[in-house]
Amino acid sequence: MPIQLQYSTATGKYESVAVEVFDSGEGGVGIVCHTNISLHAEVLLIGNWGDGEKRQRATIRWCRPTQSGRFRMGLLFIVRAADNQKSKNQETNNHKSGNPKNEGPSKKESVNLESVEDYYE
Repeated sequence: MPIQLQYSTATGKYESVAVEVFDSGEGGVGIVCHTNISLHAEVLLIGNWGDGEKRQRATIRWCRPTQSGRFRMGLLFIVRAADNQKSKNQETNNHKSGNPKNEGPSKKESVNLESVEDYYE
């Protein structure tokens, strides 16, 4: 299923465009599309990415043109209070069941940032 991005134009009309996801994580996604959307615009992503079918509100955090005439954008998910509480409850349940979620490197571990590829340059 293609992923759709819905946004409001300067005239207040809602538009929908097809996008490709090139990066996704818990806090947001990276997309590519043919439309330049205003920075800080609130959008709605509808489709299947990451771990399944989603409808997720997000904010455009950055946008860069590509050589092919398309636009790469970074979107930050908008988290509502109810969603945040669900996440906290799930985290608590994971720890109680002895199956803690991997939260990244511990304080004893270190990450060599020079070896991490930068997708945004």
